[in-house]
Amino acid sequence: MDSIADPIGTFDSIRESLILYVKTAFGTQFPGLELQRERLLRSPEVVCQEPWIEPLQRYQSSGRTIATLPDSDLPGLGPDAAHDFRSLASSGLVGEYELHQHQVEMLRRVLAGQNSVVVAGTGSGKTEAFLLPLFAYLAQESASWPAPTSPHSHWGDWWRSDAWRDECDPMGPRGRRRGLQRSIRIPQRAHETRPAAVRALILYPMNALVEDQLSRLRRALDSPQARRWR
Repeated sequence: MDSIADPIGTFDSIRESLILYVKTAFGTQFPGLELQRERLLRSPEVVCQEPWIEPLQRYQSSGRTIATLPDSDLPGLGPDAAHDFRSLASSGLVGEYELHQHQVEMLRRVLAGQNSVVVAGTGSGKTEAFLLPLFAYLAQESASWPAPTSPHSHWGDWWRSDAWRDECDPMGPRGRRRGLQRSIRIPQRAHETRPAAVRALILYPMNALVEDQLSRLRRALDSPQARRWR
């Protein structure tokens, strides 16, 4: 039987292998001692604890992927914004799997202007449930953003440039000559012409969750597919 389908059998196999290793590596010539040690090894909480199994319920599927999500589930988004949202969300946040019904319902309610809370168990896709509406709003707003100008290319990797550091240093040759006292830091939004603003604020209750979610956000917004988007 497959180990995933037989977790108790998998647990028993690992426990027996560990007990066999102890008996083989540290065997003695005294049968009574061997029997007493094996009885001790099989006692609860000596080698291991009995397994705890948490069954996870199957969540109702919507029967639709992000690519086949109809416009009726995206209230407030025009055809172009809906297309942009589907392509952005497909770049790393969601794949070709079917969305859960509560994910689609959350997306529909938030885009309709309702304040919503999703309560579901581990592995239910809560992350996608609150990020999908956020991505929809960003995709819709991005249609009105002006194209960025060319990024800073004069200095290349400016943080490695001795010339840039010399120019920023008031005590350096160029600094004394020109009287410059510039910051060594280059604003990373200098090539952007759209208004700077906080467009979303995500609060997490613990650092461990932040680290996990950051990796998800990087795959969704900083993946090669996301960089090629639009």
